[in-house]
Amino acid sequence: GYWQDQRTLVIDPSTKLAPSTRYDLTLSGELGERTASFKLSFVHQPLVIEGLVGQADADLMPPDGAIPLAFNQPVIPSDVIARCKLSGPDGVEIPLSSASASPAAQVSLIPARTLAAGETYTIGCANLAGAGGNATLDKAYTLALRARPAAGVESIEPEGTAVPADEVELA
Repeated sequence: GYWQDQRTLVIDPSTKLAPSTRYDLTLSGELGERTASFKLSFVHQPLVIEGLVGQADADLMPPDGAIPLAFNQPVIPSDVIARCKLSGPDGVEIPLSSASASPAAQVSLIPARTLAAGETYTIGCANLAGAGGNATLDKAYTLALRARPAAGVESIEPEGTAVPADEVELA
């Protein structure tokens, strides 16, 4: 490292820093003695769940489809399955799986059963780290999802028998 000015010490890492990784920095030698062995801890590129990806709408999830989650960096799908839980309206956990095993920034989670149309579900993730990282999410992530209701006709207008004709001419 080097002093940029009287108050700023610039430290260049000797290797590339890994995302989602906590690093601890301790000053040693004469500088450490002058600063009471100052210590600094930081996470390089903390993991963030960005939400649903693509055309997915949290209020209109297909009952028999996958839940596509986006992350700011690659994650290991098996870690996502282990640390993200889908809960039904009754609070019962629904097991998840994924068709992919390779680290990716987008993971499609497949519920073990078809979701009930119109019902609300919650997906929550905690203690998840990016692929190869050791620092987990700062706080738990939750997202409310609603399975798309079944298609149907709620009402037809105009109602009754008093329906005027669109264009009628009497001769």
